[in-house]
Amino acid sequence: MSSPFIYPTVRRPLPMVGTLHGLNSFNSLEDPTSPEVKAFIASQNTLTTSFIDTYPHKSALLSSLTQLVDYDKYEVPSKQGPSYYYYHNRNAPQAVLYKIDALDAEPTVVLNVNEIAEREGKAGSVSVSMRGHTLDGKWMAYGLSRNGSDWAEVKIKDTETMEDLEDVVSWCKFTGISWTHDNQGFFYTRYPEPATIASTDPTTTPEPNAQGTETDSNANPQVYYHRLGTAQSSDTLVFSDPANPLHMLSASVTDCGAFIIVYESSSKERGNLVKVTRLGPSTLTFLASR
Repeated sequence: MSSPFIYPTVRRPLPMVGTLHGLNSFNSLEDPTSPEVKAFIASQNTLTTSFIDTYPHKSALLSSLTQLVDYDKYEVPSKQGPSYYYYHNRNAPQAVLYKIDALDAEPTVVLNVNEIAEREGKAGSVSVSMRGHTLDGKWMAYGLSRNGSDWAEVKIKDTETMEDLEDVVSWCKFTGISWTHDNQGFFYTRYPEPATIASTDPTTTPEPNAQGTETDSNANPQVYYHRLGTAQSSDTLVFSDPANPLHMLSASVTDCGAFIIVYESSSKERGNLVKVTRLGPSTLTFLASR
């Protein structure tokens, strides 16, 4: 039985030359920024839309699904400093972060990424991928991811005034945020800026919506320390392992605030490496030299 759909064709260039695991007949689709790939995606979307728009049960199905998800969704609160934080969502693209200073207090909006997405003209395209609070709850560092990308842009919010600092930490991925107990800064993991969308101006970052469209492979993660009120270019390199560029790195400050732990792991190995040192004036130099 023949298909009722006419699917867009894919150019399959011959001969194909490449390395092991880098060779397939759809290599022509690997660059999402090329006119050829954009045209292919547009054709796919047109085909999909033509089916959905003519589906006779579309309205009934949409109504049923809308009713099923039409209820208040809450995240279990977590205590950060003197306040409790939780997410709440009622049919918005993304949940809104609230805080309360007492269990019977009125909630205050801390972060609404839906408003950020609307300002950028892409509703539902921005999400919070990570959060890290200072021990006293004064500062909250949070990562914004766009268009489903793993890349995150970290900003810092004063949870008393709800104002953001000018600090912006870019090219973060697969990272946590761990503050030192003096509130002076935090540890995070970043990757080198991808060459395919590298900024031509070192003082600026690329268009946020472009992150995630690169075709580079991510390698050589690095743990950095960011100090409040400084540019990312001044951040201190804490640890990297150039001999193992595909390993994953993360760092966290212990609950007592006296030590920093760096974790190193690989998806190809069953174990992981742990490095621990006491926090102090020579900490960053010590770790960077390991």
